[in-house]
Amino acid sequence: MPIFYSLVAKGTTVLVEHYEKAGTYKEIARRLLEKLPSTNAKKSYTYESYTFHYQVEDGIVFLCLADAAFGVRLPFFFLHDIHGRFVAKYGTNVDTNVSTQPGKMSQYEAFGRVLQERMVYFSNNASNVDTISKIQSQVAEVKGVMESNIEKMLERGEKIEVLVDKTESLQAQSFDFKRNTTKLKRKMWWQNTKFCIVLSILLLLVLGGVTVGVLYYKGLIHPKI
Repeated sequence: MPIFYSLVAKGTTVLVEHYEKAGTYKEIARRLLEKLPSTNAKKSYTYESYTFHYQVEDGIVFLCLADAAFGVRLPFFFLHDIHGRFVAKYGTNVDTNVSTQPGKMSQYEAFGRVLQERMVYFSNNASNVDTISKIQSQVAEVKGVMESNIEKMLERGEKIEVLVDKTESLQAQSFDFKRNTTKLKRKMWWQNTKFCIVLSILLLLVLGGVTVGVLYYKGLIHPKI
């Protein structure tokens, strides 16, 4: 099985561990715990044909040992998985007073079955797990880009507000222009209408005068004496 050893520790105190085959790697793992940082970190160390992988989150160490040929992506995806399961069950404020008395079970020992089950799952379903891990990595990358873009946008908040103010000002100016244009059109229409009325009256007067003149010329109208 590619992943054959894993543990959860708080500092140098091993809370729970599980292994599939005997070896000196348990002692080496404990020596490695003494060198690990207390801050969040991820790293791998090669040991003969195997590789130790560890992930520190909130002061809790999640460590596994796998065949070097198994790569890096899947072991770290395994550590991410057991980190989520452990925190969901016990939280991050763990008790380091772990019982070491023979026959007495510690409060974290039950999690050893979870380590075993997840080690088997990740070791026997490498192709499916790798596909899922790639998808989640892409989602995380997109999320990171979106958050970065949002942060940049927030940094430009002042410029965005100014742009909005200018846009509102332009909209107000546009409204005033339309209103003034409407008034001008109405004014021009009324002037044209008055001109047409006056012109019509003049034409009627001229037409009436011409008509009277023609009738007078033909004798149809006689002037009063």
